[in-house]
Amino acid sequence: SMTKAAESQKFFMYGPLPMHLINVVRSVYEWVSGPLTLSARDDATTYMLLGRSISALLGTATIPVVFLIAHRLAGRAAGLIAAALLASAVLHLRDSHFFTVDASMVFFCVVTWAAAVAVADHGKPSAYIMAGAGFGAALACKYTAVFLVPLIVAAHLCSPGTPRSIRPFAPW
Repeated sequence: SMTKAAESQKFFMYGPLPMHLINVVRSVYEWVSGPLTLSARDDATTYMLLGRSISALLGTATIPVVFLIAHRLAGRAAGLIAAALLASAVLHLRDSHFFTVDASMVFFCVVTWAAAVAVADHGKPSAYIMAGAGFGAALACKYTAVFLVPLIVAAHLCSPGTPRSIRPFAPW
């Protein structure tokens, strides 16, 4: 079953978060509509659509977060341009159409990026918590999210709470 696959130590090609998300959505669907039998064609189609809905939702939710980051860093026009570019990017559209781990990983990477901007701006504990939660979720989607570590470290070094002696990037 998909629950066993998500919890298996042998299922290591992708992170477990997308699998757990589909299991939660499936459980809610089964609570409302009755159990799914994945060997039945209609139920397999329903299961596929549930997964695609998760990707579409996260892919769509990425667009306003990208707008917020660009708006904060470079103004409203930059935010609109960045959001439009992401909304029309072929890979983002394709990955948001299918149930892939990439759409969910990109969403959580962008959330981490937004939190890193907040860390660099004011360094409040809530920004650090959001950066950690976003990074953890991105890493739980796909392991290549580990490349966000330098971003988080750079944001910390730019933070107003970091001692001046180790804040080389503060006037960013």
